[in-house]
Amino acid sequence: MKKIHLAIAAAVIVIAVLAAIVLPEGGEMQYAMSVEEITGEMMLSDHEMLPEHAIQITENEDPGYVFVDIRHPGEHSRGSIQGSVNIPFSDLLEHEVIRKLKTYADNSVTLVLYGNDQREAVGAYLFLRQTGFNNLKILPGGYRTFVTMTPGSQEGNFLVEEPVVDFRELTNRGEGPADAGIRIVPEPLVPVRREKKSALQGGC
Repeated sequence: MKKIHLAIAAAVIVIAVLAAIVLPEGGEMQYAMSVEEITGEMMLSDHEMLPEHAIQITENEDPGYVFVDIRHPGEHSRGSIQGSVNIPFSDLLEHEVIRKLKTYADNSVTLVLYGNDQREAVGAYLFLRQTGFNNLKILPGGYRTFVTMTPGSQEGNFLVEEPVVDFRELTNRGEGPADAGIRIVPEPLVPVRREKKSALQGGC
């Protein structure tokens, strides 16, 4: 946990420096939060949206939320959350993008940021918080986790195998497979005769 906190703190400092450089005083975007404020915010989980909640929102097509895919357009085209908009992280500095995001904020729409995993969305979240947006959420686990939890997803279907022997239960009872009436027969070993290669074939 300490390592996670240190990583978040380091990311906060980097984003803070970036925001201070690219957001001039009196410009369209303003430096909104101190390093201490945003570090304390990131230590909480209020900025996260559980995948279960995200799935429910997409199924109900809730207009109060927009999923923002910050990945490269190529990744977005190969698979994305239904109804999401693709705004790569590198485009967040563009004024047209900022105006679009402000329109969502003015209409009380919550932006749910996601990448392939949660780490990809953290940088975008920190930057947008520093520029004054407070209508933001992060999807924990990112797109990969969302897909595995979505009903009917091929990536989320795993084969559940039933064990032949419950070894933990037998061990607790001080028994073995034979005591449970189970006979485990090993597969017979079949010797294979190999022909000796000549020197021309690469043998010794």
